[in-house]
Amino acid sequence: MKINRQTGMCRRCTEEYHLEQERAFNEQLERERAACEESTELADVRREWDKMR
Repeated sequence: MKINRQTGMCRRCTEEYHLEQERAFNEQLERERAACEESTELADVRREWDKMR
């Protein structure tokens, strides 16, 4: 079995680690997107943009 020098894990564990990291990153982006849409700041920015157009 080959061990990845950077992670110290086997190939399968390395791939699972990368998959978990990607899932966590995507969940964080989704939480940030949801928080942005729920905030009043978005409405304020849209109003400002509408005024400028």
